[in-house]
Amino acid sequence: MNAVERKECIVWFLNKYVAPFYMSSRAKEFIEEHCFPLLDTKGHDYTQGSADVNNNFKRAASRLEGRGFDMFDIWAVYFFKHVDALETFVQDRSVKSEPVEGRIADSINYALILVTLLKETDSLTKNLEVMIAQWVSHLLDLVVLLEEF
Repeated sequence: MNAVERKECIVWFLNKYVAPFYMSSRAKEFIEEHCFPLLDTKGHDYTQGSADVNNNFKRAASRLEGRGFDMFDIWAVYFFKHVDALETFVQDRSVKSEPVEGRIADSINYALILVTLLKETDSLTKNLEVMIAQWVSHLLDLVVLLEEF
């Protein structure tokens, strides 16, 4: 999947599952100002020149070939790293490595990247779409809650 296809897939997903039910104007602004730019900049760095925007997950899985890991396992490690940081923020009311908004944006992006991985492998089901939409909506709720405090 190239960058244009990824963007189309993500916009399709957001418009179909997130925007009609969960997305406030602030949430849309957050995605446009924080999430999309990170996808482009970090995506560039992680693909190592490949046109395939999901190449880093496949490459990491191939490095672990024979150990039973696939690109979804690699995705999970990357995603839960950000979830761990968000849990630290909830417990301690602070994170030290980067602003919590960056962790939220990264977590949203990893949820959206999962959509692209599933779509690419013809594994995207309605149940998974709804579950991922709920993750994204909860993360967007965090953005709004943070601004209230």
